[in-house]
Amino acid sequence: MYRLLTWSDYRKRADEIAAGLISLGIVPGDRVSMIAENRPEWLFSDIGMLAAGAVTVPLHAPLSPKQVEYQLHHSDSRGVFVSNQTQANKVLEVIESVPNLEFIVSFEPIETNGRIKSHTLATLRQLGFQLGDAGKKQVLERESATKIDDLATIIYTSGTTGLPKGVMLSHG
Repeated sequence: MYRLLTWSDYRKRADEIAAGLISLGIVPGDRVSMIAENRPEWLFSDIGMLAAGAVTVPLHAPLSPKQVEYQLHHSDSRGVFVSNQTQANKVLEVIESVPNLEFIVSFEPIETNGRIKSHTLATLRQLGFQLGDAGKKQVLERESATKIDDLATIIYTSGTTGLPKGVMLSHG
């Protein structure tokens, strides 16, 4: 199903995703969530978000729509990556309650019925690729500007003592 990738391939895909996110207006510190099962696209996307300067917010794939709503809203996510229609449906079910969410990026084609701007991962990568050297330069500038104390990710606890807590992890 997947061909063996080199580290150069990995970097190229992550950089294209980063440049694609920059073309969508993501700026350093913006939160971008991801609801997906373990798969290579998860890794490319996570590194791409970080390279764009975004704060990654990984959500556990089995979460219910209500839990997804809470974490998307609480983290103030501007975008969300999803693996498939099942994960996208969780977002679409609660979209009205997450007013700052601007777009979905899907690993597989999905249907949103125009309720939110959407891209496949392939089209996001293409947006990044189209930026060419200017996009690569922006990604490198953002990476070099990242400090060890900058926020890298927010991971939510299981919430066994109430609502989940967002654990903030730095690049350090």
